[in-house]
Amino acid sequence: MTMKNNFTLIAIVATLVFFSCQTKPNNSNNNTMDKEKIKSEIIQTENELLETYRQGDFMKALAIEVESPDFRAIVNGRIDNYSTLSERYKKVAAEKLVRSMDYQIETQDFNFINADNVLVTLRVKLVTTMSDGNVSSKPLAETILWQRINNVWKLGHYHATEIPIDNSRK
Repeated sequence: MTMKNNFTLIAIVATLVFFSCQTKPNNSNNNTMDKEKIKSEIIQTENELLETYRQGDFMKALAIEVESPDFRAIVNGRIDNYSTLSERYKKVAAEKLVRSMDYQIETQDFNFINADNVLVTLRVKLVTTMSDGNVSSKPLAETILWQRINNVWKLGHYHATEIPIDNSRK
């Protein structure tokens, strides 16, 4: 084999190896569009949920959560499953303890696990209006797992922790 033939053979092999190792082109526009679509669907569902809280309709809010033994809502260390959370919502509704709750979102980040599971982290200000008119406000850090089930976004896991207020800055 001549030097020219060796070079040609190496060039052909290198080209074949190069192209065979290439993955399908990453069409980032499609990924971005899919993520943006998913994000807008979740934000729409989130807004529906927040509106039910603003109206004080806690039982309607419960319908947006996954009715499953695996569901958990953890608030400041208190762990509720779907059943215990449902009982608490029924009590609040029956006794009309809370008139409304409003979540004012300060920051929100989306972590796409896959097309049907999205982890959202938030920093919110929760403003609660009690039935007697008293209003309280507290900052919260939240993590929400949104799950698409039968093409409907549901709240699959919720965790919130009250953020301590730094009084030294006042």
